[in-house]
Amino acid sequence: MTILSRLKTLFPSPLRVFAQEDWSNLTKAHHLARHLQFDEAMPIYQAVLDNDIRRYFYEPIPGLGWGLSSDQTVPSLNGACVLLREYFTKAKIWTTWNRLAEIVFRHPDYQGLSDPCKSRMISTQGWANMSTKQHHLQRTIEAQIQALGTLQIHDFEAALHHLILGIAYRKLNRKKQSLKHAHAAVNLLSFAEEPFYFVRARANLAAAYYYSEEYGTAIKLYEETNKLIAPLGKTVETELLYYDLAWAYAEDRQFQLALENFEKAYELAQANALEYDRALILYGFGFTFLLLEDFPRAEEMLKRALAYFFDGDPRYNLANRPRSALMASACSHLLAAVYEQTGEYDKGLEKALDALQWHEDIDDPVEYYYVIRRLFRLYLKSHRWLSAARYLIKYWSMKIRLGK
Repeated sequence: MTILSRLKTLFPSPLRVFAQEDWSNLTKAHHLARHLQFDEAMPIYQAVLDNDIRRYFYEPIPGLGWGLSSDQTVPSLNGACVLLREYFTKAKIWTTWNRLAEIVFRHPDYQGLSDPCKSRMISTQGWANMSTKQHHLQRTIEAQIQALGTLQIHDFEAALHHLILGIAYRKLNRKKQSLKHAHAAVNLLSFAEEPFYFVRARANLAAAYYYSEEYGTAIKLYEETNKLIAPLGKTVETELLYYDLAWAYAEDRQFQLALENFEKAYELAQANALEYDRALILYGFGFTFLLLEDFPRAEEMLKRALAYFFDGDPRYNLANRPRSALMASACSHLLAAVYEQTGEYDKGLEKALDALQWHEDIDDPVEYYYVIRRLFRLYLKSHRWLSAARYLIKYWSMKIRLGK
């Protein structure tokens, strides 16, 4: 070993120290998140992002080792993308991840990665695609199926692909396929080894039954899963399960139980400073009050939720787009439903057209179908026959496509 090499070993550069520290913190946060310890994981994730992890992607520093690697214990660009998956799943802002992942997928060494590494990149991209319109749902489905059919992977990696397929097929209203893959994901995971993903898989299975209008089965699954994690005191995941359970109760016309569970979810979201989740719960309250025909309270809750989802986040969103185009559309659509019920058709049309506008950034055919149907009804009730006829054609086209 030369004197220079020995000196580098004894006195590593500050950049190398920072890079290794960032990697160690990412690994620690990833481990905590997969074990449902998000209260500890999220601040660590945020600290790494605040240090600007993008520098390892856009400004590769010689000798720091942030290239691509199949060794998941050493710093790498593909490894960082995978370690960040739980953060962006929870934060629900995937724009930054998509930019970083594009560098990995286009890297000349990507095809040389091991099958498990490629699998985790593909499934994480699937998570991102559920929240953004980077690809159509069918392309996301094809990517997951191809990974399952061609890559030599373990049960955990396979479960992640099935999870994405269950969600994607659900969005396409293909209920049998959604249930099939949701069951497969649950069967490949265990709560002892992968508590975060096991809970997510169970919640996804419950959601598949929910969208199949088997509300009793969905409620049972949500309640069982909540009991499973309640002794651990992991309030972040418990909050989401209360939220999902509340929706199932609302659809099952058990409104008091729905409101009680939304309230539990809201208290936990507030305690954990989860602004996005608080807005989601306000949206759920709005839906329940709409069904109860308490239109003033429904309007209040939906406006509060929309104020959050519509407001762009300058940290990630330089174009001042909404935090969530899907939820901005969903809130606008429910407000249109409120105004339809109160006979304020012009206000309803304004909100329904807002909802339609945000679908430029969404690949969700089922939600699009409901917005088109709302517009047809509002134009019809407003006696605007030509516009009603135009949306009637679109409505029937979507109805046939989705098998409604």
